[in-house]
Amino acid sequence: MASGDRPSVAVIRCLAPSLKELLLERTGDPRLHAVRECDDGSLIQIISGRREGGVKRTRAPSAYNEFIGRCVKEKGNGRPVTERFRECAADWKRRKK
Repeated sequence: MASGDRPSVAVIRCLAPSLKELLLERTGDPRLHAVRECDDGSLIQIISGRREGGVKRTRAPSAYNEFIGRCVKEKGNGRPVTERFRECAADWKRRKK
């Protein structure tokens, strides 16, 4: 809930003490203990996939992403990219078997 470098959707940054207490009473979710309390009067603060300061977090490219990118470039610029992509995806599928 409140930890990890890459939130998938949203992460609770802090909760008002009264809200945190209420949620603990109602849900009993032990992850709530790790959520800090807001000290600026906010009821709740949520972080959604961006670091403080507005810098978007980027995920490292997967092996699939790297393979497809390299493959599409190697197949040349003479044909439509969709055709090259389709062939590369089929190559990846054969390679993974």
